[in-house]
Amino acid sequence: METISGEAQGVKPKGNVVSMPQVSSLPQAAGHPQATASPPQAITPAPQAGYVPVKYTPGWTPGLRNERNFEVMMDILLQCDGDMGAIIGEAGRGKTEMISRYVGRNQFSAIRLLCLEIWDYGSPVAFLQGLLTKLGVVKPPGRPAACAQMIIERLVKKPMTVFLDEADMIPSRINTIRQLAEASSALFVLIGEGAELYDVLTANGRTWSRVSQLLHFEAVSIADIITYARERTGLDVSPEAAAIISESPGGGDWRVIRRITVELVGIANSKQSRVVTEDMVRLAVKMGVTGQMKTEAGRQPGGRRGRRRR
Repeated sequence: METISGEAQGVKPKGNVVSMPQVSSLPQAAGHPQATASPPQAITPAPQAGYVPVKYTPGWTPGLRNERNFEVMMDILLQCDGDMGAIIGEAGRGKTEMISRYVGRNQFSAIRLLCLEIWDYGSPVAFLQGLLTKLGVVKPPGRPAACAQMIIERLVKKPMTVFLDEADMIPSRINTIRQLAEASSALFVLIGEGAELYDVLTANGRTWSRVSQLLHFEAVSIADIITYARERTGLDVSPEAAAIISESPGGGDWRVIRRITVELVGIANSKQSRVVTEDMVRLAVKMGVTGQMKTEAGRQPGGRRGRRRR
């Protein structure tokens, strides 16, 4: 099995660093007190002449690290009959959004099934019926064997890539998924949170042996943050400023990055500068994290992690 992971991308500050020669102190003149150096002051960008306010434009920014790795994985998997793929990563890394965009571009050859939607309160056959519905069957059979046979026939007649999102929540169905992949030679790609999906797959030796490509969705990189801010807002974020975002609580989560970027837009417009300083980022991070804490404090119990795995 080949594991695909992103390269560590470090971004060095632009320009040359010039060191100033050390100057020895001059003798103190009689009757004059020794001058003391004042502490360094934070640099605030001057308002730009003819400044045009920036705004945040929602949307996906192509060419980011995880997306490039995902395209490589899909190119390999589409050349293999009956193999399976797996995408693992923590929440907020962009897995679901990227899969949805891929299915949207390939709607005649790919489908996405959110496992939790059809499994939470249904019988075991609900999983197979949900998959058949995605394949265009209006009234799926009521028996598991009949559903499985119909799925295989559909996928043989019209090959499709099947993405199963939140597959870590249905460990009891993993072996069934493997059997469908083997019988139909269709490509099944399982998506879930890192350690949980990995444990589910490795606990089933036959399924694990079918997974030929495993993609780790990594935390948002500094280069990705710079690109995202430029594409979505037009702001110029330096590598040093982006590093503060990356190292902030939840800085590897796209939801947090998006929230901080929105805060940066307001701060940049108030200062009338598209050049983002480190102090501006610190303020945006503080505002973004505070908003996240309020949201989590008001969230009702019983979220995804609180639901029972089936």
